[in-house]
Parts: sequence; structure tokens; C-alpha cells
Amino acid sequence: MNSLSILVFIALFPFLTFSTVYAADSYIVGAGSTETIDEHGVCKEVTNSGPLGIMVPTKTDSEWHTGGASFLENPYAGISALDCGPPCGGASVGSYCWYAGASSASCTNTCSAEGLVVDMDGTRDFAGSGGTNANCVSVLNAIGLPSGSMTSNPFAGGNGCFSALGKGTRATATTTAGAVGFSYKRACACK
Repeated sequence: MNSLSILVFIALFPFLTFSTVYAADSYIVGAGSTETIDEHGVCKEVTNSGPLGIMVPTKTDSEWHTGGASFLENPYAGISALDCGPPCGGASVGSYCWYAGASSASCTNTCSAEGLVVDMDGTRDFAGSGGTNANCVSVLNAIGLPSGSMTSNPFAGGNGCFSALGKGTRATATTTAGAVGFSYKRACACK
């Protein structure tokens, strides 16, 4: 390195940035829940079907995924760790990926347009007939559909959670993937 190179380096050194990546020390996965854990280049959907919450150590790669004694190589009973799917292109609410249906479109068509299929666990059980009005409002807000004056409606067919005429509605009839309603914009969980 000649003296000119050294001077240029010294002059530019204050403007150089260095980044350090830190992993979370651990994650808590509650009983009956799923957490996405993406550390040290390994992303897993960790599901705890046990009766108690667990701590998942992730500070080092040997705690998380390598070295024989790692969490992923020795999961607890009642724990599954599946590869993460592609990132959600819609809105993530309640561990589901949500999309707003076009007016009078079924969730089958909405998810198909995204290259995905309907996730009935979300569409029906989280925000639809098996879910709650509060969950439906959260989803509608996240996907940009009006949720004002939220109501439950036993006569809205199998449309689940939807927005129409500026308000949110959760149909209490069993939610189906193929249901459509005139001018209904359905909230569809897709995977």
C-alpha cells in the first residue's frame, strides 16, 4: 500500500460502516402456538402442541441448529419444527397470510390468483365462522378493507370474514373456500 492509498483510507474511514448481526438469545413458544424462528440462516415454524410454553435457545448456531445438542436436533416432546414457507405477500395476522378478495370473488379464486391455496385454518377457524369478530376486524384492518360497524350475520352464507358497504361482517354459517356474495370482499388466508 503506498502513502496515497493510506491517506485515502484514513480520510474515508469515518464514512465506512460495519454491521454486526446479532441473534436473539431465545424465543418463547406458548402452549398450542406456533412461532417463526429465523436465526443463523435457518428458518423454522416451531409448533408447541404441549400443555406448557417452552423456551427455544437461539443465541448461537450450536444452540439453534448444529452441534449434536442443538434444539432442532433434539426437539422436546410435542414440538415440531417445519421449514418456513415463502414469505407472506399479503398481511400476516394470527400466523396466517391474508389477502383481500376482489368484489364477489371466492377465497379459492383469491388464493389461486396469488399462486396459493386456501388455508381453512385461518379463513374459517381464525376469522370466519369458527373465529371471532375481533379476529375478523384485525384481519380486515390489516388487508385494508373497511371494518366499521362490525357485525355477525347468520344469513351471509359461507363467506366467513368480509367487508361490504363499508362495514365488516363475520358470517356465522360454516365458512367455505368457494362461497361468494354480491359485492362482498372476503378476507382469505392463503398458503
